[in-house]
Amino acid sequence: MTRKPTLHDGEYLAPEDDWDLPVAEQLAAAAERHQSDTARRTGLDAFPAQAPTVQPPSPAQRSATSLVPHARVAQRPSNISTPTADDLFPKAIPVVLPFRDKLDYFPALASRTGLFQAGRFGVERDQATVHSPESYDLAFAGEALTMRDKAIWEACIQIAKGADDAAAEIEVSLLGIGRRIGAHNDGGRALDSIWSSLKRLAGAHVSVTLGSFGRVSGCLLAEARRENGGCWIRLDHVFTARILSEDTQFKMDSARRTALKTLVGQWMHDYLSTHGKTYKDGLDMLYLRSLCGHPCPSRRFPSIMKYALADLALGAPQLVQAFDIQKGTLKGDEWKIHIVRGAEMPVFEQPRRHAPAPTAKKSRRGGVSL
Repeated sequence: MTRKPTLHDGEYLAPEDDWDLPVAEQLAAAAERHQSDTARRTGLDAFPAQAPTVQPPSPAQRSATSLVPHARVAQRPSNISTPTADDLFPKAIPVVLPFRDKLDYFPALASRTGLFQAGRFGVERDQATVHSPESYDLAFAGEALTMRDKAIWEACIQIAKGADDAAAEIEVSLLGIGRRIGAHNDGGRALDSIWSSLKRLAGAHVSVTLGSFGRVSGCLLAEARRENGGCWIRLDHVFTARILSEDTQFKMDSARRTALKTLVGQWMHDYLSTHGKTYKDGLDMLYLRSLCGHPCPSRRFPSIMKYALADLALGAPQLVQAFDIQKGTLKGDEWKIHIVRGAEMPVFEQPRRHAPAPTAKKSRRGGVSL
């Protein structure tokens, strides 16, 4: 008959780690060690006898005999479910562009600077060749952009304004873009020309100062992709959202501008659509030639401007009723242009985002400096 172990048996004496346990728990530990030793001697894998039943001590006994407080194991609440893939990788919040309900409003920097020029495309230019008013301090890197590129860029902005997420890749139709800008030819060469313009816009990097909002840099298009008969664009949504919210937005009659015959006339159309002054002293020919970026020699530019203003007075009499060119030296840059405006005045919206308030300088009180 197997003798019941006691705490006084040297063979079954509890190890030092168990000495601080209550008496009942020490008895249970001694019984487990006795069963393990008996199984080892007899070669059995498990001890068949039942373990002694030990009643758990009461809270009073536990507090009286225990030397070390018992740790409490936190139980997992039953109402917490296993996280899903959407919880671990939440979807990005869709980006909605400002002035979503006004498709024909565009930032002033596109018309008041030399960003889109009245010249030929395919000319590489660095930052030093871009002219703009001092308020914008515009810098440009990429292939030169023309007024046709501007019309296609405006079409992309209109498409992105109507998209559910302006930050995502947007599928576009080259034929649809051509119809938006008023193109009458939908042949292969016309569609290739639109695609070339999209590639130029994707490679155009702009850095500009937007008044008290500070400087902003980015691309007119972040990406343009064409494969398997489809075409996709993606905006630089951070840059686009800033120029649409932090710059004055002017209403542009793009269809009327596109119907004009000359690039200089198209450029002057947008320039006058964003300027309401009458310019009693006239406009400097050198200033306009530098700003519009026309590559002709200075002596030829007055005749080009005369033909463009005549086309503008015929196609957009709301802007130009009459004009006169005051001659100067043979060079042409010192000539003046006097324009009699029509009844149409610029229509615009102020920036929707408020500029940060200027920080007031802290004044130090008079007294002894410590």
